[in-house]
Amino acid sequence: MAQVPNFSVENDRESLNNVNCESLQVSGDLTVGGAIRPGTFTNRVVSLDANAAEVLTAAQSGTTFVLNRAAGVAVTLPTAAVGLNYTFVVGTTAVGSYVVAGATTGENYQGSLVVIPGSAHLMNPAGLSSRGIFDAPAVAGTDNTLTLTPTLQGGRAGGAFKVSCIRDRNVGTNTVNWQIEGTVFKQAGGTAQTCFS
Repeated sequence: MAQVPNFSVENDRESLNNVNCESLQVSGDLTVGGAIRPGTFTNRVVSLDANAAEVLTAAQSGTTFVLNRAAGVAVTLPTAAVGLNYTFVVGTTAVGSYVVAGATTGENYQGSLVVIPGSAHLMNPAGLSSRGIFDAPAVAGTDNTLTLTPTLQGGRAGGAFKVSCIRDRNVGTNTVNWQIEGTVFKQAGGTAQTCFS
């Protein structure tokens, strides 16, 4: 088997047989005739623990970002393009705020988050009606910012949510571009507040 460090396919006329390479870049379609063995592909996991602001790129689509900067971090999604998707895990309870926003004010969310009150590994089911919420943008297509705080908006460690782009950017209009779904955790006391704006 040939060993090459990198291989780039510029069109659909290239053919690879028994080639072992460290990275493969394909600009067109990729057809696999044999089996893809488990473990061949893994999702990237990136800890956001250093910068107060992060601007994501389309090339990072499929990445799981762990929110680990207790002081908070403001994440900006890339320009909406169908198929982009990102997963966020609250790894460290926020002291500040974790914010995930569309690239512009016209690139908005639809979907929902379940905000659960709790302490440690326990939650109080009796308090769910007043202290937990099933949270969604007020009107789909008008909210482009998600804010998580530890007290009332789901910024406690253990939560996770995914955003997936379902519509390309439409300049000059308010549209639903990002589908969001997940579960986050807030403090046990206090009435939950919406995460969307």
